[in-house]
Formats: sequence, structure tokens, C-alpha cells
Amino acid sequence: MSRAEQVRFLMKSIGTATLFLGIIPTVIQAFSNTYPMSDHLIPYFAILIPGLLYQVVTNFVSYRRQADRKSAFVCTLAGMLVVGGFCLIILLIWAIAQSALT
Repeated sequence: MSRAEQVRFLMKSIGTATLFLGIIPTVIQAFSNTYPMSDHLIPYFAILIPGLLYQVVTNFVSYRRQADRKSAFVCTLAGMLVVGGFCLIILLIWAIAQSALT
């Protein structure tokens, strides 16, 4: 894979992750009036999760067959997203507990 293809793949991956995991949830939350989480955000992530799992499994199998940087990047990014998701769940539970106390 050439350097230009690597940069294009990296930019496409970062852009897609930012769009689906950052911008769209922020827009959904902005148009909601519920705190701390919109009623429509959970179904959005429930629809998004199978697609992300499919992509991760496909890249993991591809990496097992022939190791390349593209598949390793997707698997590493997925691991980071899982850790970030657990941190987000902990923060949401903490925010709900704090709002219940006040």
C-alpha cells in the first residue's frame, strides 16, 4: 500500500468515526430536551453496533489470514472505541447519580 493510500484510508477512517460516533450523536442530543441522554440516542447506537461489529470481525479475520496495517488499525481503533464506550457509560451513570442527588 502506497503512502497516499495509507493517508487516504486514515483520513476516511477518522472522518467516518467522527461522523458516526461524534457528530450524529451530538446532533441527536442537541435536538432533545432530556438530560443526560436523549431517548433517540440508545436506538441509534443499537443500530450502529451490528455494523461496527461486522467491520471489526471482517478486519480481524483478514488480519489473521494476512497481517497488514489496515486491518491492525481497524482492530486497534475498535479496541479503543470499546474502552471509550465503557468510560462513557460510567460517566453517564455518574451524571445520572449526581442529578438524582440534587
